[in-house]
Amino acid sequence: MKQDSNDALKILVKGAGFVYFGMIFSKILTYLYRIVIARIGTSEYGIFSLGLAIINMVMFIPLLGMDEGIVRYVSYYLGLKEDAKIKGTITTALKISGFLSLIVTTILFFSSEYIAINILREQSLNIILNVLTLSIPFYVISTIYLSVIKAYKRMDYWVFIKSITENISKIGITFILIFKGFGLLAAAIGYTVSLIIACIIAIMIVEFKFVKIFSSKIKSITSTRKLIGYSWPIMFHIIIAQLLGWTDTLMIGYFKNSIEVGIYNAALPTAHVMTIIPAGIFSLSIPIMTDLYAQKQKNEFINVYQTANKWVYYFMVYLLIIFTIFSKEILNILFGSEYVTGSLTLIAGAIGYFIYSNGSGDCILKVIGKTKYIMINTLISTTLNIILNYFLIPRYGMLGAAAASTISLGVWTFLGFIESYYITKIHPFKKGFIKITIIGIITYVLTNLLNKYLIVSVMKLALGLISAALIFIFLIIITKTLDREDKAILNAIKNKITKQILTKILHL
Repeated sequence: MKQDSNDALKILVKGAGFVYFGMIFSKILTYLYRIVIARIGTSEYGIFSLGLAIINMVMFIPLLGMDEGIVRYVSYYLGLKEDAKIKGTITTALKISGFLSLIVTTILFFSSEYIAINILREQSLNIILNVLTLSIPFYVISTIYLSVIKAYKRMDYWVFIKSITENISKIGITFILIFKGFGLLAAAIGYTVSLIIACIIAIMIVEFKFVKIFSSKIKSITSTRKLIGYSWPIMFHIIIAQLLGWTDTLMIGYFKNSIEVGIYNAALPTAHVMTIIPAGIFSLSIPIMTDLYAQKQKNEFINVYQTANKWVYYFMVYLLIIFTIFSKEILNILFGSEYVTGSLTLIAGAIGYFIYSNGSGDCILKVIGKTKYIMINTLISTTLNIILNYFLIPRYGMLGAAAASTISLGVWTFLGFIESYYITKIHPFKKGFIKITIIGIITYVLTNLLNKYLIVSVMKLALGLISAALIFIFLIIITKTLDREDKAILNAIKNKITKQILTKILHL
């Protein structure tokens, strides 16, 4: 059954609402988790960040990119009503990735002492790395099941597991163990146990709500070659992307010290908050667009893509304003005065993520199956990042690392945009982007002027956030920037909120 673009946008609004709530809630808990660790000391936080860097660079290897393959093919087979192929796709990913995760875990566990002492020269990193390594198999299995949930377009379940349950478990366990005197080890244990809990819940929800992988009598139809052919370039894309994200941390640790690593890992993750909304919108857009692509509904496909990208741009312009004006206040409130020296690093990172989240062609390339382009783009960007880090970090420290990341993200975005447009002749920009940019500049100037009259405190940041939002929204309204699709989305949001309020009143 075909769906028009308005129906697709309604699905996008419904899912985006869950994603928005979940992502905000998740980031609050994640920051609380980071803040608690960071308050132990910049050096201790730096050591834990080094451990996370190593884990995050290897835990994607066993997946072989098949989590993205599941989103693509399960969404595709759902559109064609082919249940046997859906089951075959999932079971293939579970068997291959599950086995590989055990191999990677074993290798890293027994090499952790050498990495900690001989390479990074941090004795206390050894035990932290050992505990974090045990999380790898559970992360791999839970990621596969969460991808199934994405493919079924049920972002409410995804948010419940990934954003809420996992983070509450992580911070709860960490708090308890810190109270018991476990120190920095508490963070590593909390991280690992939370992934185990998330894995169990994800398995139960998929088995009972969507597809019975183990108990169903439907015979699997497996196309391993097709799944791996689509997925392996994404595997390299993800691994290389992790190198792009974590090489900075490891190279700062190698060239500088754990204190600078700690400050950098307060500033850059703060800038990374900007990617929450784009990630949420595009994670839901890809299954919708894939469904439309399978049904050859090109006009609806373009409309959903461009509308999603326009809404990403709205939010990204506002967030860039906030991070550039209030960088010192944000770091001081969240992490403490000793982290304020990372304010320029925060601004540089924010610029990089702003560029990356707008106009990237990765979304289109994934939908049409051109994942090798993504792999090549990521390889080029990561190589450039490593080279720039090598020259910039020894001279400029963490600011040099942030500048290297920003330049690399810009190159990555540019390549993806050119390739996707060359292949499909589809671009992500709708009418109104220039107007939004001008509105953003005016909002920045007015908010910056207002900022000079605000007292330095938590209240200053709160007033800054509110005033910038009000100015930005006011200018959007009076300049009539909203188009027909924007108004349809706002009406869908309004109707959804009204329905929820009426439901609650009727149940009183």
